[in-house]
Amino acid sequence: GAGNVTRTISGNDGFTSRDLLDKLSEVAIQLEIEKADIITISIGGNNVMPAARSSSFWSIDTNLADEGTANFATEYTAILDLIYSLNAKVTVISSTLYNPYNSANQPTGYSGDTQLHQTAEIYIDGIINKAIREYSHANYYVAEAHEYFLKNYGNLGKMGDVTFFYPRYNFWTWLFVRLTRDPHLNQKGQNEMGTIHNQIINALVALK
Repeated sequence: GAGNVTRTISGNDGFTSRDLLDKLSEVAIQLEIEKADIITISIGGNNVMPAARSSSFWSIDTNLADEGTANFATEYTAILDLIYSLNAKVTVISSTLYNPYNSANQPTGYSGDTQLHQTAEIYIDGIINKAIREYSHANYYVAEAHEYFLKNYGNLGKMGDVTFFYPRYNFWTWLFVRLTRDPHLNQKGQNEMGTIHNQIINALVALK
């Protein structure tokens, strides 16, 4: 920990909402929840990512996306209900998912991303983020990553500034680049995400 702050990471890379719900059944994790002051959650990305990963994110398999998000709302509610049953006073900050596809102003070679953005929104914002926003508890807060990144980057064709999703290329490297798209946040994007969360935390501290 830093000072009087102790951080515990209970999730794993690649977790779906089902995986996280199963993880929360472990006694060791429940003990951590019982003594936690703040819990941050970022879940849902791996429910939809398989729908695009096999094509290196150049297309979206809507059947896989349907399958991956079919039970998200139910599982997400169960995750939060379980957390609050163990610790009713804990502050939970849950992040909405950002859409890695630019909505407009696509860089050269990525013109198809406008349609992909629209398709991804059906699942990212229409199902996953909807469930995240609709959950209600006195100590529950939503870090609105989706709207922040869309307004400041996606609508401007600049998601490549905060992710690894728009690698630069030339004629000789184009085929390689087609296989290396990565929707995860780069360091700048991670810093922005940290700021979104810190704004909520600072506001809560100011109220005390």
